[in-house]
Amino acid sequence: MDLRLQLHPNNPGFWILVSLLAWLAIRLTTRRWSPRQLLWLTVARWVLIPYTGLIAGSLSPQLMGLTDIDWQTTLGIGIVLTAILIGLMAIVRFMLGDVSAVDMRPADRPAETPKAPGWQWGVMTIITTGAEQFHWSFLRGAILEIALLNFTDMGQVGYWSIWIATLLALPTILLQPLNRADMLLKVTILIISAILFVFTQNFWLCWTFHSCAWLLLGSGRSALH
Repeated sequence: MDLRLQLHPNNPGFWILVSLLAWLAIRLTTRRWSPRQLLWLTVARWVLIPYTGLIAGSLSPQLMGLTDIDWQTTLGIGIVLTAILIGLMAIVRFMLGDVSAVDMRPADRPAETPKAPGWQWGVMTIITTGAEQFHWSFLRGAILEIALLNFTDMGQVGYWSIWIATLLALPTILLQPLNRADMLLKVTILIISAILFVFTQNFWLCWTFHSCAWLLLGSGRSALH
């Protein structure tokens, strides 16, 4: 596999690199920005880079779970599994108690962002969780597309590509300015989203799960969600 070919804008590897470089630039240049400014800049990265890759024809909407969806599997296994997983997450969260007040690491502690009232926070949560899930689906689809160019076993390639994408997204979560409870919740959402994607290849279901889990279980006090 010649990785140099992936550095061309027509290939998905180029857009993965652009996303990682944009994340690094945000980390290095926005320490004085307000949490709200940082949130919307991050949302822009999550959405605009994959969207540009899609417009350029470098990414496959099918491999990202945006089109050609098996709705029979989604409405069968997918929705039932989603409901069960959200229920289990809620039970675990309530058994552990509310530890969301635990401080973040001092180096990463931003100014506190007050929670928006009622429906405004709900709409904002749906938008931001959708943007983040879109970026995770971009990583899954891009890595799978790279793998398919070099391997022929679709089953094994699809499975391992999703988990490689999960590992690639994990550091960007661990370095977000989240309290420990919300960070644990988001890592759990990332892993469960990957499981749902393995079964359904459906971004829309993963977005629904992500939003529902955060609306029900998130503290609402995080600078990024």
